[in-house]
Amino acid sequence: LFFLLIIPQIKAQDKYELVDIRFEGNSVFSNSTLADVIYSKSTPWWFWKFLNSFTSFGKAPVFFDSLYINDDIAALNSFYNNNGFFKPGFCYGYEIDTAKYEAVLTYFIEENSPSYYGLTTIHGIKSIYQPLKDEVIGALSFDSSAWYSESFVRDKINSAILMLENNGY
Repeated sequence: LFFLLIIPQIKAQDKYELVDIRFEGNSVFSNSTLADVIYSKSTPWWFWKFLNSFTSFGKAPVFFDSLYINDDIAALNSFYNNNGFFKPGFCYGYEIDTAKYEAVLTYFIEENSPSYYGLTTIHGIKSIYQPLKDEVIGALSFDSSAWYSESFVRDKINSAILMLENNGY
C-alpha cells in the first residue's frame, strides 16, 4: 500500500516596504498635516535605513500593513470633525509592486463644506456679578463667520472657567 502525501508549500506573507503615502482631494489641510494624523508611516530615506542596518542610529524600514487602514480613516475622520468638517468622505487604494517589494498607499478625501459657529448662547450665568458676566460672555464669543474648531472652543471654555474660578465661582 502506497500513500502519497502532498503538503502544499506555505509561503510566509511577503513584506512590502511602504514607500509613499498619498492624499488626494484634500485642499484645506496639507499632506504633511494629514500624514501626522494617521497611524501608517512611510519608510524612511535610504540613508537612515542604511545607518540602521549596522548601527543603532537611523531608522528601520516600514512595511505596509493593511490593518492600519481602518484606524487611519478613523483618525482622518476625527481630525476633520475636530476642524469643522462634519461630513467628510474617505476611501483608499494601494499599489503593490511585487518585483521591488514596495507599496504605495493612497487616501482619497472628499472634504465637503466646513461648519461655522453661528449664534452662541450662554446659559447659567444670570447670578454672576455683571462686570464678570460681561467678561465671561466676551471670552465665550465666537466669530460667526469662522470655521468651527474643537480646540478653539475648548480653549475659550477653559479660559471662561479659569476666569470664574479666579473670582470665587
